[in-house]
Amino acid sequence: MPLMLLTEMIPAVQPSVDRARLVKRDSDVPTTMMLLLHQRLALTLNNLDKDSTNTNLGTKRRDDLNISKFWENVCRCAAKESFILRNYTHPTTNSTPLHEACKLPHVPIEIFELLYVVCVDTKLNALDKRDKQGNIPLHYAMSLVKKDISLELVNFLLANTTASVRQTYLSSFHQFEITTKGSTRQCSVSPLYRAAQSYMPKSILLAINRGCPRMLCAPVMVSGDDSEGSDNGDDTPLFLLWRRYQNYKWQSEKFFLGDNSRQEVVDHRRKYSVLAVQALDTVIESIQLVSPGITVLHSLAKISCVAPPGLSMFVLDEFEDQAAVLNSKGQYPLHFAAESTTAGSIAECYQGKLVIDTLLKLYPAAVKKKDADGRLPLALAIENGRTADNGVSSLYNAYPAAFDEGLAATYVREKYDAIKEDLILAYDSLIETTDEEHNICDPKKELNEESKAVFIVQNPKVDVRDIVGLMVSNSDDAAVQMLGCVSLAKRACTSVESATHVALCGGIDAVVNAMSYNPDEPIIQEEACAALRFLAAANDRYDISFTSAGAILSMVSAMKDHPIDPIIQETASLTLGNVGVSSDSAITTFSAGGIKAMINALGTHPDDLGVQRRVVEALKKMSDSSGVGLPVAKEEIKPVLEAAARFDHASRAAVKDILEMLA
Repeated sequence: MPLMLLTEMIPAVQPSVDRARLVKRDSDVPTTMMLLLHQRLALTLNNLDKDSTNTNLGTKRRDDLNISKFWENVCRCAAKESFILRNYTHPTTNSTPLHEACKLPHVPIEIFELLYVVCVDTKLNALDKRDKQGNIPLHYAMSLVKKDISLELVNFLLANTTASVRQTYLSSFHQFEITTKGSTRQCSVSPLYRAAQSYMPKSILLAINRGCPRMLCAPVMVSGDDSEGSDNGDDTPLFLLWRRYQNYKWQSEKFFLGDNSRQEVVDHRRKYSVLAVQALDTVIESIQLVSPGITVLHSLAKISCVAPPGLSMFVLDEFEDQAAVLNSKGQYPLHFAAESTTAGSIAECYQGKLVIDTLLKLYPAAVKKKDADGRLPLALAIENGRTADNGVSSLYNAYPAAFDEGLAATYVREKYDAIKEDLILAYDSLIETTDEEHNICDPKKELNEESKAVFIVQNPKVDVRDIVGLMVSNSDDAAVQMLGCVSLAKRACTSVESATHVALCGGIDAVVNAMSYNPDEPIIQEEACAALRFLAAANDRYDISFTSAGAILSMVSAMKDHPIDPIIQETASLTLGNVGVSSDSAITTFSAGGIKAMINALGTHPDDLGVQRRVVEALKKMSDSSGVGLPVAKEEIKPVLEAAARFDHASRAAVKDILEMLA
């Protein structure tokens, strides 16, 4: 029904209306409109409305007809009670018909616009009113489950809520139900995280992000849980959006069993290729809202300490030419990275330093350039509270003369003097201990940040994100990588929530990175496989994916590169079996050569009970998940499986099932 026609249904207020009766009804009894909306909400909550996917066409049509009649009744009620609804709030809940309508799924936008006209408040925008719980209508529209959210309604509310009220709402945390793997829990999250978690389109995500850009990196708050025991307590909208891009990217390149040139495979890859591009555009445009009007690299540098490490490396690689671009204030991305503030955590310090070091390599001249206010990157870093470990030493070593240039104020010099002596001593020590012939430093004498990192990753009180930050920024340090994997495994092994917490902090990416940088180090591969064994519990939660993170490929590679190491063979097989219950993970294992690696493990370690049992268990799980058995010739696998069954009687039933599937 067009809005114009609906509006015409509202009669003008007549002088003869019994105002005393209306006022009494307003204060004592809910209006008919509120009763209508409450009744419909009760029906919805009790699942009396048939699901839209109902295969019974007659039932679906009857339900659609009932819904249509309900909204017609709402229109008639709005026309009849137009005077009562003006300035109306429920006497008990302080809610308005707008609050109640936003709780319903798929509200027709023209109906809501009519209610907005009818429920006008002469003193306050009706969309700004808060109910007894302190919520505005926008909150309830965003609280619905993904399939019930009306995107048109959310857009309307974002556009028509008063700017100051909208910004206050978007910059605060609110209670939402977050659902993953069939379980639902209450979390205190920002509206931006809620929008990302509900797969809202880019237009709405950017509109919400534009209202409060700083919430892009704001973590989820889980009331009553400490960070170690919480589920997604360290997740942020930016981390979630980046993981989603990685998942779409992997799906766009996914390998299928059989002929990969068939049309359904092509269509699948094309679909997810488009989604990956859209997801990446959302990420890039979101970070540009942090510093609008400049390059992508400037924006990334501004949040370099709190951005996902993978995103930082991606932007630095894809937009490296922007390292030499100036903004209107005469600042290069290096200036932005230097002045970005941190919360002081170890992870933020090391990640910020990693970005500064990379920018120094991309455009070294920037360290000597003053901005429009006459400040060098080193000055900006010190003014904003950065320490020697957080990039100051890198900036000083690249340009020691910075201490003698560009001091904008006396108080700044005092800050310089507080750390200048330590930096000079460290720099001189570095120069004196350099082996000029081989251009290397004596590890016993040089300023050894790596040694500090080794001690930190072993500390049981250090935060998970700090361990991940140290591992990412010390990729070439084998000791940090090995001990970091051990620490992550200890933190992930206690529960599914703990594993999810570690994964959301970037634990899977850090472990995979450790494996790729140290392929010939058995001890690192062993500890990495052990960490992934416990992190597997987080697979498919909050867009966490072993496949898109490269964990499956890394474990299969470890099995191939270290065939005689029983620990790697057993642990990797156990983990591949646990994630192999997902058909996508099983197919990825097949395509990477995981089945062949496990068959080789059975033959190479015929007397190792752990290897024999774990491999058989993994093969059984993947055989079941694929639905068609294992993609391997029966004559190739039958001898080793029968040998395993003779060696370990507990594996006989599983071996029999696997062979039957192959037949």
